Amino acid sequence: MTGDILAVAIWKVSVVFVFWYVEAVFPRDYGVPYPWYFFGKYSYWNEKTTSILRRRRKHLGVKKNSEEFFEPEPENLVASIQIKNLTKLKGLPWDICHNEINNALNFFKLQDKRHSFPNSLSGGMKRKLSVSIALIGNPKVVMLDAPTTGMDSVSKKATWTLLQQQKYGRTILLATPSMDEADLLGDRIAIIVKGNLQCCIGYHMVVVKEPHSKEATQIASLIYNYVPNAILQSHVGSELSFILPKDYANRFSDLFTELKNQQLSLGIASYGASFATMEEVFLRVIQLTDSMVDLQAIQLPTKHDRNKVQRYCSSWDHKSKSESLMSADLSNIQFNTGIVLCIQQFYALLIKRALYTFRHWKIMVLQILILLFFTAFFLKVIFYNSEVKDPPSLGMDLHKYGQSIVPYTFSLDTELGIRFSDHIKLILANEKQLPHPVTGNMEEYLLKSRSCKEQCIVAVSLDVQESKAIFTALFNNQAYHTAPTALNLVNNILFKLLSGPGASISVANKPQPPTASQKLKKQFHKGIKGYDVAFSLFLGTAIVASSFSLLTISERVCKAKHIQFVSGAHMGVFWLSALVWDIIIIFVCSLLLLVVFYICHVDVFFEGNNYTDVLLILVLFGWSIVPFIYLMSFLFSNSATAYTKLLAFNLLTGIASFFLVHMIDTNMMNLGRFNQLLVGLCFLFPTHNLGQSISGLYDNFQAQKYCARSYGDCTGNSIKSKQASYGFEGHGIGKYVIAMIVTGFLFLTLLFIIEVNLLKIRSFFSDFLYGNFLKKRKMAQVGHQSSLESDDESLVHERKRVLKCTPEKLSSLNSPLILKELLKIYFQPVPLVAVDRFTLTVEKGECFGLLGLSGAGKNSIFKMLTGDSIITSGEVIFGDKNIGQVHQGISYCPQHDPLLEHLTGYEMLALHARLWGVPEPCLPAYIKNMLSTLSLGAFEDELIMNFSSGTKRKLSTCIALLGRPDIIFLNKPSSSMDSVAQRFLWDMISRIRESCKAIVIIPYSMEECEALCTRLAFMENGKLKCLGSPQYLKNKFGSRFKLLAKIKRNKALEGLQELKMFIQTTFPESSLMHECQRTVHYHIPSESLTLGKVFDILESIKDKCGLEAYSISHNTLEKVFLNFTQIQTE
Repeated sequence: MTGDILAVAIWKVSVVFVFWYVEAVFPRDYGVPYPWYFFGKYSYWNEKTTSILRRRRKHLGVKKNSEEFFEPEPENLVASIQIKNLTKLKGLPWDICHNEINNALNFFKLQDKRHSFPNSLSGGMKRKLSVSIALIGNPKVVMLDAPTTGMDSVSKKATWTLLQQQKYGRTILLATPSMDEADLLGDRIAIIVKGNLQCCIGYHMVVVKEPHSKEATQIASLIYNYVPNAILQSHVGSELSFILPKDYANRFSDLFTELKNQQLSLGIASYGASFATMEEVFLRVIQLTDSMVDLQAIQLPTKHDRNKVQRYCSSWDHKSKSESLMSADLSNIQFNTGIVLCIQQFYALLIKRALYTFRHWKIMVLQILILLFFTAFFLKVIFYNSEVKDPPSLGMDLHKYGQSIVPYTFSLDTELGIRFSDHIKLILANEKQLPHPVTGNMEEYLLKSRSCKEQCIVAVSLDVQESKAIFTALFNNQAYHTAPTALNLVNNILFKLLSGPGASISVANKPQPPTASQKLKKQFHKGIKGYDVAFSLFLGTAIVASSFSLLTISERVCKAKHIQFVSGAHMGVFWLSALVWDIIIIFVCSLLLLVVFYICHVDVFFEGNNYTDVLLILVLFGWSIVPFIYLMSFLFSNSATAYTKLLAFNLLTGIASFFLVHMIDTNMMNLGRFNQLLVGLCFLFPTHNLGQSISGLYDNFQAQKYCARSYGDCTGNSIKSKQASYGFEGHGIGKYVIAMIVTGFLFLTLLFIIEVNLLKIRSFFSDFLYGNFLKKRKMAQVGHQSSLESDDESLVHERKRVLKCTPEKLSSLNSPLILKELLKIYFQPVPLVAVDRFTLTVEKGECFGLLGLSGAGKNSIFKMLTGDSIITSGEVIFGDKNIGQVHQGISYCPQHDPLLEHLTGYEMLALHARLWGVPEPCLPAYIKNMLSTLSLGAFEDELIMNFSSGTKRKLSTCIALLGRPDIIFLNKPSSSMDSVAQRFLWDMISRIRESCKAIVIIPYSMEECEALCTRLAFMENGKLKCLGSPQYLKNKFGSRFKLLAKIKRNKALEGLQELKMFIQTTFPESSLMHECQRTVHYHIPSESLTLGKVFDILESIKDKCGLEAYSISHNTLEKVFLNFTQIQTE
């Protein structure tokens, strides 16, 4: 019993130590890993380190590029509590903490999201919350990594205003891909190229063509007529960018006048000029420092090679619509289909799982070592405590009883009595006993003395007579072995009387050695049992099995799994590939466990071919536990949390169910008819079946071995054994083996049902709630037909065109994407209508842009269209397919990068290329072509976890452009990219659009909108408010010039005031839209002015007012968006 308690105590301490050590050395995503010997370092135990870090955090605010919050699992932390916790961590009192919460939520207009979980917020709202968290507590140093990525234009400007207000008394380090943001906010600006700090200037002119205009050659020729040394910087999409030397500034007015006159004939949507923008400086620095960068994917013409310019523009103008991103050889390859595609997908997904294991080999090896070490350790402890040994010799002395009182009496008037007294005192002193001389009758003293009744073991008396001496030994018969002990005491006294004080006699009781049959019997009844072996496996197997949830949860949460399905991965192939790899790991662990059993002398497993039965049980356990872990992973959104909880669950269910069944079988617990129900439920737990199988197998082998040698005893004691270990009675394990086989199929079937029908079940539930409750009770504010009416002619025409078609005739519209009355309601305590009866079509060769403030419903539309979220109501038609048949017909780049960080860039693209069915011989060339298109060639062998946020974004977009989709969904594809990468991407998307692909995009910036979109839709609160081409929207929502001017630093105050007075005097109807430090933003009515005239006026006062930079342009989409937002708000 003591040995079992000690083993359990050691086991618990070992578990705690392992968790502590692993968490310290392998902290996964969060925390700094310690060296393996950290516990021996003084600094680890020094509290001063913690206090320094605490003080440092008090003065530091950090905003990472990716939003990381406490999600509802495991902690229910809403937006206000997120901010509150951070203020508390920085040591702020409650009253200031409360004010910080209100100020942060009020400034970004998030009060209505005060009690919302972060995972229910849109991407832009998450960014606002992230910026708020970074600024709370008045930190002295604030680090912001692309803070406005994902925000709409209104939110961006609000954030810039906030940062301008908060900068005083602080140091702000800002990393941003937006040159406008850097120019506006930066007091000092550094450009980094390939890890080196870098720190070229004329006028920059941008001409935006109409979507289907092909007059790039004529436009370039016109500009060269007025400015012969102009440089064509780039031609990306519908945007032409020129550098105009300062020497020709006197000709700019005539140039702009001519462009105004020929605007319609040349197909020019808009044009503008600026002086030395930050973006222009950045692009020029990149070109000068990196010779490998080509801003238009081919070598740009120089200013001296006008023939080359015309050839380039002409080649672009006459580019075939069928031209794609690939070379002729690659664009004509035949993708795999059918069984070949399934095999290729299985191979791709198996490689993915294998690479995850190999890239995390330290963790996997550590888990296997823990499995082997603890199994061996527990077996050694159990064998040591259960070893049947020959009984030891038992000494017949008083030591074994502890300290006792030894009464003695003798004749005082004799020499023998005196010597007797001396010898007995010497003997008792050596044995640490208490001698007690008694006068009078010894028996009377023993009967009447209270202390003697409890502490007397033996007593001695000496009666010396004339011719003889009588020694009497008395003993307490309530204790074992007191008679020989008392006799041995008397013998020692006599021996000392005869031979002197140094003589002594030692007496011991040595049992007879057991016979072979007796030893075998004792070994069988009192030796190690099957449950001991089973218990030694529970911890290690739980650790290994729980690790199978890590990749499963990670790729589901980061949407990598969803993108794999969008790329065409078959659901069955996806899960079977994962199952095969994880069972391979189980098989390897099983072989290593057999080695441990052999080393630990579990000999019964190696008699005959018994080891094959053990191996079969361990592999069947893997077949059962792996699908079970996959199923349980759906309950978690954090892999680390899932690992810990599943480990504890598997461990406890194995132990608890084992004890429960034992108590029911031995009638220690009787719950009547519930007994069989509880026993039946235990069969659902793989760890329970493993334990019972190993226990029964071991006990049965032991019984066979015992009964073969002692048949009579085996029969007399009703000991049952089965030659076939897989029986259903006694120690037979048949029912447990069948349970593992059946539960493996059961869990796998449930997994497939959930994966296939989860959206259908949720859709049915959504329809039920909407149709039977919300719609009737008007709890959800779904727009009626009248509320959806608009004064926008394009929108009205689009709705009528779609609504007049019956469901059967929708495909007759010949549009690759048709949305009819699309509705999305988020069912929560107060139902939220995210998309309200959205109706439109997207045509071939069209880049359709969705615009709107954060929370307008853009992301919800993308999630519904890509199968990531259910549709509450409405119809979606992809050509002639419904949304359930859409995979391998679309591609998708979500707002957050769906990347597996344990893969390299090449491996990630290879995974998705194989899922699309790119033939293996063409795969390397195909992938390298895609990598070079977005300048990712240098990163193809780099792990994605080491990518910058911009490089990750390029890779995510590259994945969306793989294969041959009919429709491409891009959610802010250029967010976090620098200006060079953005232009590469825009060029790539424009070429794809011209190959008659349909593209639906949520643009990252209005500049991206100008460069790519042929048609736009404005959304507000889930409703479509305006629809049309960019030029249509510009004309509708005002025509003005946009003037941005920046004063030199040495004339900041007086120059700014002088400029403002001049503009107000020269352009009385102008409006000051924004003023920030040395920068002003004006809108100037364009009815009576030309761009050339405004340019001449500003050139004339450039030196007088100290202008450092300025830009003049026609009304931009950003202004249209802001005007539209303002109109809707009013």
